[in-house]
Amino acid sequence: MFKKKMIIGALAGLTACTAIAEESKLSYTYVGLAYQTGEVLDEDFSGFSIAGSAALNESLYLIGAYSSLSSDDKLDIGFGADDVDLTQLNFGVGFHAPINESLDFFTDLSFAKAEIEYLGASEDGNGYLINAGLRGKPTDILEFGAAINYADIEDEGETGYSVYARVFAAPKVSFGLGYGSADDVDTVSFNVRFDI
Repeated sequence: MFKKKMIIGALAGLTACTAIAEESKLSYTYVGLAYQTGEVLDEDFSGFSIAGSAALNESLYLIGAYSSLSSDDKLDIGFGADDVDLTQLNFGVGFHAPINESLDFFTDLSFAKAEIEYLGASEDGNGYLINAGLRGKPTDILEFGAAINYADIEDEGETGYSVYARVFAAPKVSFGLGYGSADDVDTVSFNVRFDI
């Protein structure tokens, strides 16, 4: 149970903080780097992620992400103290449609693979992630988004939400701040995104 909660939590929280990438003012082709920190089952974790999106046409896009988190302190859950390392890889496809010229609805579905390492042993799990929400760009320098997400890993599901805002320092370079939450997970991400 501890392993599955950690994997689901890592996936829900990390994926939630990844900004999804329209032909209007919004970009669906980008690459981004993020520093992430947060709590999983009341333990502090931090790490880095890389994520990307590639527009296939005016409505469809591909997404992918890799994340790596480590516990800030050595944890002892009855077998000895050690760092807990979480890694996640996901890739999938998304759909977006404009609501108006500065606001999009989006949804995506991803296959996910996660691994947890503790005391030299590792466990992995596979599953899927679903996101649905809104993205908006009311001005040339401000973008925002909010989504509801669901992660199902090894037949254990968890629902959460995420919000983000980003400021453009240049037409194709932006800095973002995101927050994601699920049952046992709260994460904050600071990221830079390069639109292509």
